Amino acid sequence: MRVPTTACVIALVALLSVSTADAQMRGMGRLTGVVVDDGGAPIDGVKLRTTTAGGDAVECETDAKGKWTLAGIGRGEWMVLVAKPGFAPKRLKVTVEREIERSQEIKVSLAKS
Repeated sequence: MRVPTTACVIALVALLSVSTADAQMRGMGRLTGVVVDDGGAPIDGVKLRTTTAGGDAVECETDAKGKWTLAGIGRGEWMVLVAKPGFAPKRLKVTVEREIERSQEIKVSLAKS
């Protein structure tokens, strides 16, 4: 069965509109950084989480080198929860001034609990 060309174009436009709207709601900004312990050693498996103005959660997890990237956030002030079992959780207040990656990494130090 052949689908009419007009129907394909309408479906494609609708799909692209949803993706564009989602990107605009969430933003195009990124934050990057590293999480270390009190001794300066990187911590893997740390969860970082914030919530967009639209209520969507934006999350990431540190890699083996403690590095992380939180993508999909817009301009403004954000509260970021940094947590891993065995460590005292930390809340960070960060400001995204432009929807581009910050030039300097955010270094977070967690104390063992």
